[in-house]
Amino acid sequence: MEDIIRILLLLLGALFTVNAVLYAFFAHPNAGFFVTLGLGVIFLTPSIFWNTFSVLPLWTRVAYYACILVLLTVILIPLIFGTRSTVNHKEDAAIVLGAKLKGDQIPSVLALRLDKAIEYHRENPRALIILSGGGDQNLSEGEAMKRYMLARGVSKDIILTEEQSANTRENLAFCKELLTARPEIRRVAIITSGYHALRSHLMARNATLNATRLSASSPLHLLLPDLIRECMGLLRFILLKY
Repeated sequence: MEDIIRILLLLLGALFTVNAVLYAFFAHPNAGFFVTLGLGVIFLTPSIFWNTFSVLPLWTRVAYYACILVLLTVILIPLIFGTRSTVNHKEDAAIVLGAKLKGDQIPSVLALRLDKAIEYHRENPRALIILSGGGDQNLSEGEAMKRYMLARGVSKDIILTEEQSANTRENLAFCKELLTARPEIRRVAIITSGYHALRSHLMARNATLNATRLSASSPLHLLLPDLIRECMGLLRFILLKY
């Protein structure tokens, strides 16, 4: 049994550490990256120094294992509850939430959101598409997203950009401001990554948007840090509504 536990800890440690390294290579390091890397070390340390860990008091080891189970369960919450889409393709508009660009390039996580928006557009071509995202670079997320959509045949007549927001709360708040000038838009679909969909939907409700959600897939090599960062964001929203 001890050998199995040691191997499982080694695999968990390797999974978290490798995912953190890949995230640093393919995306912008953030809090999720650092926590993922730290967890990788926490999982690897007992498996490497097993002779020392195995003689610790039983309650210490049991508490360690319990913390791991709770942690893994919490990490999966955004994914489990967020991946269920609730759109009916009768919404008046679709809001696509942005993600930080790599220079002037669309990162893979954002490309998957935009591809999902294109799929939605084919099912509901009358809906306005709002591309939301600012950024501190010369090219805003909103404009980069618009170029991506136009290059794939989506008409500019149904695209609206919001280019001031820096986070999810601002995405939704600024999009709501845009919608106040369009009273005919009564229901919107929020399109974002599956791990991000739960918090986005809760924040949309908090902003009094009549919203459904549509979840895009996520690059597997980036998923763990994004999930961990999302858990931190979800906890912050629950406590602070931010």
